[in-house]
Amino acid sequence: MTDKGAVSLASALINTILARQWRSLQRPKAGGGLYVMDSNKTATAVFSRLPHAIVDSIAYFASTNKKDLHIDVSVVDPAGNLVTGSTAVSISLRRDGNLLKTLSGTTANGRIRFTESYHPNIPRGTYTSVVTSVSNANYNWNGTTPDNSFVMR
Repeated sequence: MTDKGAVSLASALINTILARQWRSLQRPKAGGGLYVMDSNKTATAVFSRLPHAIVDSIAYFASTNKKDLHIDVSVVDPAGNLVTGSTAVSISLRRDGNLLKTLSGTTANGRIRFTESYHPNIPRGTYTSVVTSVSNANYNWNGTTPDNSFVMR
């Protein structure tokens, strides 16, 4: 086989592989973008035309009786406006680096409050939260968690 024949064969093989992979790509109707379909027929986003939802802030405060820890999460669009529409948010709450629990809820106005109640009082320590998911039909979460912490003395 000549070098030219080997190159042609290699090129044909690569084109066949690429064509098979391309056929496994799906373009969803809603939101546009590019998704890859795995062998279980599950679509995973590779590229989406939807704008990003951004977790803008996580704020903490203790109730006056020190029995409830409130965690307020704000989700905004790229322009800094609170997202609208049903938005599901999940966070992992930690104290002194140790996972306490995962909290989940839904909001329609871009702000959600999680409340953890304690008896007799909120334990001392440094509380932090990590956002584990944000889901909204009109946005894709950018995957980041803002710096946050709360010290209970």
